[in-house]
Amino acid sequence: MNITAYTVGTTHLGMPTVCYDKTVEFYKDLGFTEEFFLVCGDGSRIIFLKLKSLLLEIYESSSSPGVAGAVDHIAIDVNDIEAVFGQIKAEGYTLLDDHICSMPFWANGEKYFTIQGPNGEKIEFVQIL
Repeated sequence: MNITAYTVGTTHLGMPTVCYDKTVEFYKDLGFTEEFFLVCGDGSRIIFLKLKSLLLEIYESSSSPGVAGAVDHIAIDVNDIEAVFGQIKAEGYTLLDDHICSMPFWANGEKYFTIQGPNGEKIEFVQIL
């Protein structure tokens, strides 16, 4: 399956951390600026930090591996989430979400779903609304 017609670019890299405050401070010290912040229902925090065109989603997680390469997922920005979801599902990719989900990020929210890659990595498809 080729999703080139729907792809806008890379949305972000998702990084779990057990040391949230230290991680945010580290990236802010490097020059990243806060784009969005959210406290989840369970009290965990999520922040999006940006440095030019690089966007990081840093989120609290008690299961962060804390090893080199501990990026949890890559997110691909698409312009038609429903079409991409339909094609991905029809092609038989391993869906980690059985439906299109939503989050209150950005001005109007976002829709997304996630699949599993051949090495266990997560690939998230996101449409910012």
